[in-house]
Amino acid sequence: MRTPLHVLLKRLGPRPGFSPKIAQELIEWAAPYGADWERALADCNAQERFMHIVREMYRQRLLSHEAVVRAALACAQTVLVNVPEDEPRPRHALYTISVWSAGGTPLSAVSSAQRDAQAAAHRYRTNYAAQAAALACSHAAYVVVARGTNSGDALARTLSSVIASRAAVLMAKNESAKQIAADEVAALQDIKKVLIPEIIQGLSNYSQVEA
Repeated sequence: MRTPLHVLLKRLGPRPGFSPKIAQELIEWAAPYGADWERALADCNAQERFMHIVREMYRQRLLSHEAVVRAALACAQTVLVNVPEDEPRPRHALYTISVWSAGGTPLSAVSSAQRDAQAAAHRYRTNYAAQAAALACSHAAYVVVARGTNSGDALARTLSSVIASRAAVLMAKNESAKQIAADEVAALQDIKKVLIPEIIQGLSNYSQVEA
């Protein structure tokens, strides 16, 4: 029988120095879902809440770095249409992530591509949509580079930065607040599609060990 999600989250606990208030709020949110992990995660549309789960799962080595990279890539790919065709660096950054994920290029190549995408963003000081899109690609590449962290803080923050950059693209286009909010939810959904199966597997492994 599955362990209720809120019990597992309580066992995982926050890292030392992290706000126990946020951890307690997460436990209280999860309690009504019982052992229905899939429904809880599917319903988790609060970005801070989901990123806390990502952070703690990664900290406990229950969520792989590669999975987080795939999530960042999926989220960032949607903004490429806002990068002018004569600017290859953001596209190359995402391509390099894909190649790295397949074991075809070293970390140093992704680091270089990440810096190049960031430089591309600085090129577009008046084209704010292109600038935000380039930054989204740079942030996605940084998720690869940030693998050295053990706490998961950098990964969770950078995933949030990819979402924020997507929202900035729409802000630059003067889209409505409603549409921007909807895209932030859609961006989180792109991330969740990749990570939820991995989180479920990690929770399953953890519950078996703790049983």
